[in-house]
Amino acid sequence: MTDTDRTPDQIRSDIERTRRELGGDVDALADKVTPSKIIQRQTDKVKSAFGSVSERVMGAATQTGDAVSSATHTIGDLPHQAANKAKGNPMAVGLIAFGIGWLAASLVPASDVKDEAASAKETVTETAHDDAATAKHKSDSDLY
Repeated sequence: MTDTDRTPDQIRSDIERTRRELGGDVDALADKVTPSKIIQRQTDKVKSAFGSVSERVMGAATQTGDAVSSATHTIGDLPHQAANKAKGNPMAVGLIAFGIGWLAASLVPASDVKDEAASAKETVTETAHDDAATAKHKSDSDLY
């Protein structure tokens, strides 16, 4: 059946059906973006996260006794394990040492020589700028 073959009643019922469907979609969308609903969903997420954290903590508490006894053994063996890892991966050790050196260098204040060099650079730059402006002014006046 084409659009020209439909009766006005069929068209009206089709329009009503479309309105109902759109109304449902609009209601669902409004429910999704309503501030109170957003807050409720976020609250539920936070409660769920805290619930899972508390379950992990409570589960961890029962395993703490076993962990303490095994940690004592592991700490005693730690220097040997670190040396073995370093032998097996010298690139990682080098990168870590580089990072520590970089961090230490960033914490050390600038030396007096650096300060003097920066001051001298600034003075030279200002003088060069002034000389260039004077030369430009003189060349402009010589042209006229």
